[in-house]
Amino acid sequence: MVLYFPSSLYDIDRSLIEKYLTQIIISQHNLKKISFEHSTTLYDPFLLLKNSNCSNTLNTIIFYHIDFKNIVNILQEAFDQLNVLESIHLIYCHSLNSDFVQQIIKVNKPFKLRSLFMNEILHIESLQLLLEKFSDCLENFGFESKEDKNNEPKRQLFKLIMKYCTKIRYFDSGIPDDNNIYLFIENNQNNINYLTIEFDIYDDYCCTPNYVEYSSTVLQNLGQVLPPKLEYLNLSLLFNTSDLEYF
Repeated sequence: MVLYFPSSLYDIDRSLIEKYLTQIIISQHNLKKISFEHSTTLYDPFLLLKNSNCSNTLNTIIFYHIDFKNIVNILQEAFDQLNVLESIHLIYCHSLNSDFVQQIIKVNKPFKLRSLFMNEILHIESLQLLLEKFSDCLENFGFESKEDKNNEPKRQLFKLIMKYCTKIRYFDSGIPDDNNIYLFIENNQNNINYLTIEFDIYDDYCCTPNYVEYSSTVLQNLGQVLPPKLEYLNLSLLFNTSDLEYF
């Protein structure tokens, strides 16, 4: 059985939702996968996982836009009680700071971090510890940010990804503002199956003449390093026909 809790639920009375969410988790005897999304009432339901009937069945947890600030102090405690947990997926979550990383890397039960999608970099040193621990199992990675030519933390992050992560299958580069991105794609040609490169259409940068020129550069660079095993390509760019022919 799979449980999914969308953000629309939390428009209702939060205490009522938390009450029934808790009851649902307690009642499950064969829960294998659970997905939390945009939850601000996650503390009690998440803590319940360690004492619920699903502690011997739950193998996958997906966190989507979750702020770990309110549950960081119970992460290790809860994860250590999940006896068959195989993987977790972190998709654009918040408060991925040093406290969060320390809790995750101290979990005694073995599990794999399969997905890491980020839109903020809080502590590059902590992220390095996270990547060192899960480098052999991370398969899905992405980073989104506004156009920023001086985004040094993002550059450092890609250097770490290039160093530690060699099994990436799904790669979302966001704005490819660093040549290391193309080098990373080239070095992982035998692994990458899914590739996304896109600008935020609401970004003011997309309304400037430089946007077309930059898109052209992306196509020229990307055309030289596309993985032969690629199954899916998502490009959100503005370019001339000749650029596409070259690509």
